[in-house]
Amino acid sequence: MADARLAFPQKLSLSRPAATLSRQRAREDSRLMPIQAERFRFTDYYQGSRWFPGGVALLLILLFALWLLASLAEMQERSEKLMVELTIRNVRVGLKVAMVQAMAHGQEGEIRRWAGRNPLLWLGAIPEGNMDIAKAESNLTVIPDGYGGNCTPQEMRELAGGSWCFDPDSGELAYRPRNDRHLRSISSAEQSKVLRWKVVASGDGNLLQNPAFLGVNVQLLTPYIWFGD
Repeated sequence: MADARLAFPQKLSLSRPAATLSRQRAREDSRLMPIQAERFRFTDYYQGSRWFPGGVALLLILLFALWLLASLAEMQERSEKLMVELTIRNVRVGLKVAMVQAMAHGQEGEIRRWAGRNPLLWLGAIPEGNMDIAKAESNLTVIPDGYGGNCTPQEMRELAGGSWCFDPDSGELAYRPRNDRHLRSISSAEQSKVLRWKVVASGDGNLLQNPAFLGVNVQLLTPYIWFGD
């Protein structure tokens, strides 16, 4: 019994330092907690500040890529517009040269036969004299890219982008642009993006008072505005 009584106080004396140490550790932990929390907040801020410039750079790259694509599409559309205008301009120049040649050879009467013919006849070799116009139309020497030959009115309305065709019944040459974002039709009745031209008699398209001579020109049947021009 005496040994037991002596052992009990010793156990108490051994547990007191442990309790004291536990309280000290608790106080130290409580002092460290704000420091650790502040460290975590600093780490979160550092990581966020590190990702922010990267996000801004990615956004700028994306905006630049979109601008570049839009600029490329606009350049393609302007190039297509220029190609169409040069084609028709060359046809008109060829037609005027053919008229001068016909008049120089005393063949003014041949000019009246040109109305309603395929305008592309005058894009390459100039028809001279009393050559077979119908045969020349079927063997065009120079044609623009995308020319598909003769077509019906229905095929003309369903023409694919970047394609040309000629309707022999109406005498109309048609082209549907591949890039038509900035193309607007002037006529309220003409909502199609298919552009059409026709070789017609000078003036209102009827015979002039002098039946021995008839001037012709290439008339745009679908007035349009393309890039404000």
